[in-house]
Amino acid sequence: MDIDTLVIVLGAGLIGLNYLAFAGKGWHRRLWLFWTVQALNLLAACYMVVWGVPGFRREAPIVNYFLAAMFVVRSLLNGRRLQNSYREALEDEEDEKDQLRQSIKEKLKGTDQ
Repeated sequence: MDIDTLVIVLGAGLIGLNYLAFAGKGWHRRLWLFWTVQALNLLAACYMVVWGVPGFRREAPIVNYFLAAMFVVRSLLNGRRLQNSYREALEDEEDEKDQLRQSIKEKLKGTDQ
């Protein structure tokens, strides 16, 4: 396998890791995985800007910039996904607290009569 193919395959693997790492429930509790994928995305973006895929350096350097932008966008989307999951978790927690408050109020009203 030449270096061009290796860089492209590793980039595709990193995009796949972006999707796999955040699939399923409870992924936002594994922050070590989140930050590892984020660091890999940013390192890949830097690699694409500085060195890029060797076959595209002279003929089509815009491809390397496009790939770098793709990794930066993936990183931003992952961050937004983490924020949304925290927001949903807080909303769920507030809903549970509201239900508990309502049940306590109903029990207290039942003892007054």
